[in-house]
Amino acid sequence: MRKLLSIFIIFASITGVLAQDSLSFAAFKAGISNPLGSYGSETLPNGSFTYSGAHFSVEGAWFFSNHFGIGGQAGYDVHPVDDYALAEAKLADDSFFEELTISSDPFRIYSGFLGGYYSLPLSKKYRFTAKLMAGVQYGQTPYQVYKAQYFFVGKNWYEITSASDLGFAGLTSASIEYFFNPFTSLYFDAGASYSQLKFDFGLAGDAVRTEVKDVFLITTCLGIKVHF
Repeated sequence: MRKLLSIFIIFASITGVLAQDSLSFAAFKAGISNPLGSYGSETLPNGSFTYSGAHFSVEGAWFFSNHFGIGGQAGYDVHPVDDYALAEAKLADDSFFEELTISSDPFRIYSGFLGGYYSLPLSKKYRFTAKLMAGVQYGQTPYQVYKAQYFFVGKNWYEITSASDLGFAGLTSASIEYFFNPFTSLYFDAGASYSQLKFDFGLAGDAVRTEVKDVFLITTCLGIKVHF
């Protein structure tokens, strides 16, 4: 029994040292996504009238030294639309509208990034990590229903179907993590990403209307890392 206990203590000590030396991790985080740029503005024609929404992502990195590593992140951002503000802006922009009500789904952004990590210990329990990444973002505009009342025409209901685009994107973020033990840590992450997406909407007579949106997102998240 003593031998078994001794072996277990030695094994736990060795794996604990190895885990402390290893910064490589897999992680999940969730938090708030704040839209900026034309994607977050409440001005026509290219403003999206989006609220702050939710961010979810998974990430992982392999560290080949005490400070530097490479890794990736896959994320999802969803932003509700301010239906009332959008309808008011459309009414002000078009004198033929008498009344207008808009019902809108949210905007959705899917992203994938690869890049480099830099990590620096602050104490035995705390560590600072920053990353710089490049990748792509795939955006989907919402399906919207317009219930309009026109001067001299009357009521007219119509819909705007969803459009999508895939574009190059960049991401940077910094985080502070607290280690519960050598294998798990809790971290707070603040990041920024940018892409420019072009959404094409079909019009009558095979015409196309294009909206160009600067999708600038600021995210603040809490996450958990499993180190290996």
